[in-house]
Amino acid sequence: MDALRDDGWVPWVVERRIGPFTKDLYGCIDILALRQGVTLAIQVTSGDNHAARSIKVLECEHLALMIAAGWQVEVWSYRKMTNGRYARRVELINDQVGNKDKRTAAAPTGVRVERGHGPGQAAGSRATAAQGTA
Repeated sequence: MDALRDDGWVPWVVERRIGPFTKDLYGCIDILALRQGVTLAIQVTSGDNHAARSIKVLECEHLALMIAAGWQVEVWSYRKMTNGRYARRVELINDQVGNKDKRTAAAPTGVRVERGHGPGQAAGSRATAAQGTA
């Protein structure tokens, strides 16, 4: 959340806890963030679960509506490195809609890894969606 705020976004956790379970917005979104006419929808997970969460978002029945509404949809995952710092992997989902071959690709277009950012740490500036990352 701090990384989003530091980049000028207004984030909001939209995932809800219901008893021992959590319920994502539209079944696949944990965080919504707004910035200057852009809506960013994020699914957050651990590094080991990144591929599974990407598939979850790609198979979400409401994904096409989110994209049609102009939302930028991403999967963020965090992995602790041997030096104790975190690497964040960010995957832009929008470009993968309708392309089943990319669902199983090891590193589809729109994926970047940032080193040194923990889940609550600032990440510095973000690349634009036009560059294939967000």
